[in-house]
Order: sequence, then structure tokens, then C-alpha cells
Amino acid sequence: MIIFLGVIAGMLMAAMDQSIIAPALPTIVGDLSGGGSYSWLVTGYLITVTVTIALYGRLSDIYGRGPVYSFAIVTFLIGSVLSGFAGQIPILDQYLSGMAQITIFRAIQGIGGGGLLSMATIIVGDLFSPRERGKYISYVMVLRPGHDGRARSRWVPH
Repeated sequence: MIIFLGVIAGMLMAAMDQSIIAPALPTIVGDLSGGGSYSWLVTGYLITVTVTIALYGRLSDIYGRGPVYSFAIVTFLIGSVLSGFAGQIPILDQYLSGMAQITIFRAIQGIGGGGLLSMATIIVGDLFSPRERGKYISYVMVLRPGHDGRARSRWVPH
């Protein structure tokens, strides 16, 4: 059960990230003067999540679930911290605009996010018997962010 709670915590990180970023996008883009690059902020994240979801499954078969899930969490957190400092890193400000920085950092975050999303389902599949698996995967899927950035649940009003 402790492992399952860790999986839920990872999914909660991904869901909270999307729930925070979606309403804050106009302010972020305004602060970083990147009106024309607005869509790349979201697209960079989504492309890397989409590409890495399948890769994490194979990598976890080769290297094990724990190390690969840990890598996903660390990568996601590094991308999150760097995204928070976008436009305020003097060395990078010489070469990249703040908007380009946050787009790259969100792509790094997406590399970790793909692992959080796919590894949650894989780990639950390993932990529970087929009879119990559906119940526990439904708990994970309630937290999985939807296309609009909000956690999906038919019990939570949107």
C-alpha cells in the first residue's frame, strides 16, 4: 500500500502542475513577453510527454520500475524548478529569451511527466492481481490530468 501511495503522489504532482499552469498561462506569457510563443509553452510539454510515455514502459522493463520511476520524478521536479526560474537566469538570458527558456524547461518537465503518467499504470499493474487492478487503476485515473489541464473526475465539478 505504501508503494501505491507513492504512485498516487506522483500522479498528484502531474495533475497539480497542469491545474496550476493552465490558469497562469496568460500571466506567465505576459511577464516573459512571449505573446507569439504562447502555444509552444503547452506544445513543448505535450510533445515530450507523448513521446516518452511509450519509452518509459520499455525502459522500466530493462532497468526496473523503481529506478525509472525515480528518474521520472527527479526529471519532472528539475523541469518544474527551472521553469520557475525562467527569465531570471543571467547566463541563459544572454542567449535565450525568457519565453524560450520556459518552453525548453517545460519540455524537460514533460520528459518526467511522461514517466509519471505511464509508470503509475505500470506499477499498479505489477502491484495488484487482475481482480483488484481495475479498482486501483481507477483511483490513479481520477488524478490523471485531462486535455484541459484539470484533474478528471465525474465526481468533481468542472
